[in-house]
Amino acid sequence: LTVNPAGLTITATAQSKTYGQALTLGTTAFTATGLVNGDTITNVTLTSPGAAAIAPASGSPYVITASAALGTDLGNYAISYQTGTLTVNPAGLTITATAQSKAYGQALTLSTMAFTTTGPVNGDTVTSVTLTSSGAVATAAVSGSPYVISAGAGVGTGLGNYTIFYVDGALTVSQAPLTI
Repeated sequence: LTVNPAGLTITATAQSKTYGQALTLGTTAFTATGLVNGDTITNVTLTSPGAAAIAPASGSPYVITASAALGTDLGNYAISYQTGTLTVNPAGLTITATAQSKAYGQALTLSTMAFTTTGPVNGDTVTSVTLTSSGAVATAAVSGSPYVISAGAGVGTGLGNYTIFYVDGALTVSQAPLTI
């Protein structure tokens, strides 16, 4: 009597993480199909290049590879492993226009560097932002102050890994000195 191994399929479970965070895949994120007679799988080695904190969102989804199952009576099975997917979601990045001021009658050139950032990781940077405000022209009146400084079109490294939120700043127009 020949007893042939039973078929056993182990499939890595789909997972997700946010860019900039390392993910520990664990040893229990899998499903098994084909176990009989009370046999069990206690853990499986799971690996993915997407688990590293530096894995870019642009490479997503990454493959999760399952291997090296451990459990009871696994020698009775012909084991096949199926991959899962690891989705790397963009991280949040906030770019805030810096508050500025000027005197009435003066034009203000808004610097592309007048902003702050919250959220970049892995050495990613924002090198410039387009800033606009109707209060920057010389004819902007004190009565309309403060004017909104709108930020947009961020430029830098690794920005494809982020969902970017822009926060307006304020441009205050003060009274110009007048000597009579």
